[in-house]
Parts: sequence; C-alpha cells; structure tokens
Amino acid sequence: MPPRAEEFQPGNEFDTSPKTGFTLSLLETIEASKAKMDRWVDIQKAKIDEEAAVYNRKLKEEQQEIDDLVEKIMRAQSERGLRMDPDEDENQTVNIMNKKALLELQKQEIESKINKLKSECKNRKKRVEEISLEEEKQRFRAEDARALKKRVQEAKQTTVDDLTRGILHYKHLGLDFEKTEGENEIRFTYSQLDPEVPTRLFSFVLQVDKNDKYEIYDCKPSVDATILLDVTDRLNRADDYMYLARRMRQAFAETLDPLQNVYSC
Repeated sequence: MPPRAEEFQPGNEFDTSPKTGFTLSLLETIEASKAKMDRWVDIQKAKIDEEAAVYNRKLKEEQQEIDDLVEKIMRAQSERGLRMDPDEDENQTVNIMNKKALLELQKQEIESKINKLKSECKNRKKRVEEISLEEEKQRFRAEDARALKKRVQEAKQTTVDDLTRGILHYKHLGLDFEKTEGENEIRFTYSQLDPEVPTRLFSFVLQVDKNDKYEIYDCKPSVDATILLDVTDRLNRADDYMYLARRMRQAFAETLDPLQNVYSC
C-alpha cells in the first residue's frame, strides 16, 4: 500500500543542491522530510512482516488440510482393505494437485509483492541516507557561514573607544568625532584647515552598512567622488583608519582650492 500524500510523495522532492543563502527553515524542512520518510519505511516494513506472517499461517493451514485429507483417504483404504474406486481416487488426486498448484501460485504472488516492498524500502532508506548526508553538508556550511559572518561583524563593529585610541595623535590637527543617531555611524569633524578661518568645520559620516561594508557620505563641504571610492575601498580591504583620517583631511584641504572640481558625496 503506497504512503498517503501527506506522508511522502517522491515527486515532491526538494532541491538539495548546495546553496549559499540557505536558512534555518531549509534545515527544518530537510529534517521533517527525513522524519516522514523514516515513518513510511517503518510502516512498510510492518506491512511486509504482517503479510509474510499471514502467508505462512495460511500455508500451514492448507498443508494441514491436505495432510488430513491424505490421512483420511489412507485410513478409509485400510479399513476397507482395498483401494478406492479408480475414478474417485483420481478425483481426490486432482483436487490435491489443484490445491498445491493454487498454494504455489499464491506463494509466488506474495513473494513477488514482498520483494517489491523490500526493494522500495531499500530505495527509501538509500534516499534517507542521501538526505542525511546533504543535511550534514548544509549544517556545516551554515556553521561556517555563521562563523565567518561573526568574524566580519567583530572586525567591522568598531566602537568609539577603538577609534579614539587610533586617532588621538591627530587631535592636534583639529580632528574630532561623535556618534550620530544613525545605526553604526560616526561623524568625523576637522578644524584648523582654513588659514583664514581656523574654526571652520569640515566633516563627513562613516557608516557600516547592512553588508558590513564601509560607506562615506554627508561630506561638508563635498569631496571628489573618486577620493571617496579610494578611501572606502582601502577601509574595506584593510580597516586602515589612519589612512582614512589623513586622506580625508587632505581631501578637505584640497576643497579650499577654488580651481578644483568637486562632486557631492
């Protein structure tokens, strides 16, 4: 008897090819499918055992019926001291042979069904093993991805104290910074750049985006876009905050030159 649709349908197999964007729900789906398949295998095995037991019991009953009939014939012959009527004897023999042939046919049908069910169970078990193996692979990939993401986050989640230690020696250049209201953002502010107005402020915001990449925006005054690309590229490759502080100070100093072309960031 095939499994019910809600238990397992071979045509509803899911894609187990490796993916990098897998989630916890994928692993839960794999485990649930494996559990359903295990239950189906157990049910089919129980059915096979039950049918085999019924067949053996029926075979014993039929054989006992034949033995009883033969014993009855032999006893009747012995009591009468002669052989039975040839026609009657032939009919009894034909009946016995027919019963044996019927039992043999039933035996072959049951054995064929049992072998088919065993083959299906074997295929299901193989599929369960394949799913289990793929589940382990996906689990290892998930663990590796979580570990990698954690390392990246730890490297990118720079606190105010970390930046303070890295740029204290730039204080004399008029560099300061503060935490903004945005998430994972810090505003850098420079003074003492404009010889005519030393208190004039130059600033930009450094942000870590949802992909753990650095971005620079809200530059006041605006800075050449190619400079910003160069600075963020180096930050994302090497977390070089000293280069960030020096290069952005230089970029703001260059904005004091009225002949230089600038682009808004």
